[in-house]
Amino acid sequence: MIIIDNTVLSNFALISSIRLVQKACQPDKVGITQYVIDEFNQGVKTGKLPQSDISWMLPCHFETREEEKLFRQISLYLGKGESSCLSIAINRDYKLLTDDWDAREWGLREGVSISGSVGVLVDLVCDSSITLKEGNELLSELIKKGYYSPVPRLNELVKQED
Repeated sequence: MIIIDNTVLSNFALISSIRLVQKACQPDKVGITQYVIDEFNQGVKTGKLPQSDISWMLPCHFETREEEKLFRQISLYLGKGESSCLSIAINRDYKLLTDDWDAREWGLREGVSISGSVGVLVDLVCDSSITLKEGNELLSELIKKGYYSPVPRLNELVKQED
């Protein structure tokens, strides 16, 4: 299972490509917390994000007191969306999709498998859902929309056959 926070969701919404997140995560199921839904919907309401279909994601709620307790602890330092995703990812051994630097650091310290927007694009290129050229064009669009990318192009992250 994969749980997604608003950073990755918003990035792909900004380039009208949320469907690519769904494609990259198949056959894994993608979970989303109410805090992330609320953050995303607030972005839509204020006009910062376009209306996008996120109904295909599975709602994830806290199932244990440990998840709620960890959420409260993390939310002293991070936003509620990131905190809710981290708590669930840590407690259930889910993969986390986030571009939030602090959330990534926290998750890595806890042994969470983490990826983000660039990872989604790399996965899409590697499974031939999109070409490397298309992946680089999408990354360029993300950067133009304000995404801070750790790489300018996907080329060095994608192994291409000669």
